[in-house]
Amino acid sequence: MMMTNMMTNMMINMMTIMMTSMIMEKKNIDKNIMRRKKYLLIIVLIIRVV
Repeated sequence: MMMTNMMTNMMINMMTIMMTSMIMEKKNIDKNIMRRKKYLLIIVLIIRVV
């Protein structure tokens, strides 16, 4: 059960990251800022999962 929960959480997290990055790209935010925000999101998600 725990493993499936982790997997679903990971899937949801990936979906949210993709959605946010798409929205940011639409707003034409600088590429460097984009990259930093993506890394921040990934780090936050890793912390949340652990």
